[in-house]
Amino acid sequence: MTFVRHTKKRWGIDTYEKIGSLIAAEIRLKEIVEFSKYAKNKYVLDVGCGDKPYEGILKEQAAFYIGIDVPWSYHDVAKANIFSSADCLPFSDNQFDVIFCTEVLEHLPDTSLALKEFYRVCKPNGYLFLSVPFLHGIHESPHDYYRFTRYGLKYVIEMSGFKPISINPIGEMIAVNITFLVQLLIKVSRAISKVLKIDLIRNLILNTFFIFFAYLPQKLYLRFYFCACASSNSLLNRLFKKASFCCLGYVLIARKTDNICNNK
Repeated sequence: MTFVRHTKKRWGIDTYEKIGSLIAAEIRLKEIVEFSKYAKNKYVLDVGCGDKPYEGILKEQAAFYIGIDVPWSYHDVAKANIFSSADCLPFSDNQFDVIFCTEVLEHLPDTSLALKEFYRVCKPNGYLFLSVPFLHGIHESPHDYYRFTRYGLKYVIEMSGFKPISINPIGEMIAVNITFLVQLLIKVSRAISKVLKIDLIRNLILNTFFIFFAYLPQKLYLRFYFCACASSNSLLNRLFKKASFCCLGYVLIARKTDNICNNK
């Protein structure tokens, strides 16, 4: 089972599985659902697929979908179709219409080599969907190497040959503060659990205190955030945009075009 669920004719996030990063997970999911139209009747490669949380969304549209990961991944990779590193893809040139890669780039020692591989196996006019964290704690150590600003991400993508279409922030300053406070609450709860030798987190999920301080702030933020996104000219939308200099991460969509090939 993955943290992405399909219920009531919509895709959503399993709250318990992602309680510590619910805001980022929901915003990223919305971007993926909107992007999935580009995969319609296409060949899709999911790089660093893990347990394939987004497989259902992409396979609804794609003619062919395949996921790759490394066997030493921190995630359950039993669903991976092929074991391979991102910097040496076992595919021929121009084989896929869509390269899909979420929360992977920061774990690659040589990001430029991996991006050039993405470019190589991507068909002309094909798409790259990429998400990366920005303000995020160290994770999957010691294989956590980089954090990219909007400008750094644009630079490495262009150097690989892709042309960025959009780079959208995941949340902003308020989202960062809420997420960090929730994660602190979870860490304290887990520390207490070890001392008391009980799974305090699971008990607290049913407790009003935990719901109030961990679940509701994130859901309330998401309600305002998505309302702001739906009205591009609203004051709320402008406030969110101004505060996005401080965000949880970025979602990038790029395209392989012949006139900017500098990945030799």
